[in-house]
Amino acid sequence: NDVITSLNAHGFGLAWFEQTRDAQGEISFVPHLITSPKEMEMPLGVQFGQPHAIDLADFDGDTPAHKDIFDHARRSVGGALGALKVARDGTMPFTLLRPPGHHATKDKAMGFCYFNSVAIAAHEALATGAKRVAVYDFDVHHGNGTEDIIAGDDRVLMVSLFQHPLYPYSGAVPKGTNMVNLPVAPYTRGAEIRELIEEGKSVGLPTVIWAYPRGAGL
Repeated sequence: NDVITSLNAHGFGLAWFEQTRDAQGEISFVPHLITSPKEMEMPLGVQFGQPHAIDLADFDGDTPAHKDIFDHARRSVGGALGALKVARDGTMPFTLLRPPGHHATKDKAMGFCYFNSVAIAAHEALATGAKRVAVYDFDVHHGNGTEDIIAGDDRVLMVSLFQHPLYPYSGAVPKGTNMVNLPVAPYTRGAEIRELIEEGKSVGLPTVIWAYPRGAGL
């Protein structure tokens, strides 16, 4: 709430959104990793399509298969879908989703990420009336999973600003014409990144705002 208060003091007009429900039964379209609400009932570690093959081994060194992690990951998806609903109701939402999602690909959990909440919300928006969606991913790590899911879909524009080289060592070459990847060198100062965006030295946030005006399609 302190974050919201600080941002609102600068004119953002954000509302705090807290998600307590999961995404069960609330999805019209979910890409790839979760293909139906029924499959979302399956525990993490079960190989999709083979419910008898239960293996609770960790996905990788960063992505453990804790006993209750599936429920937490599902609630994170629910938070993204709830934020979408709040936005459509006319309020700009602010939601901190944990576990995160932008490393989760079409078929792989990795990098602390299990389900790609942002990609799921973007596809849900498209499946329920939105004509176009913009995803702006700014993180020290490249959003490889989000790119993996939405690359090549011209209804979605993704701008990804990240440090390179760094885990997951991807993003130097965009996977689709709807992807705008902005790798920056280690120790790049914030002022330099702001200059990169605001002066249009490469395609960045102002282009997203111009191409996808606030509220368009949502």
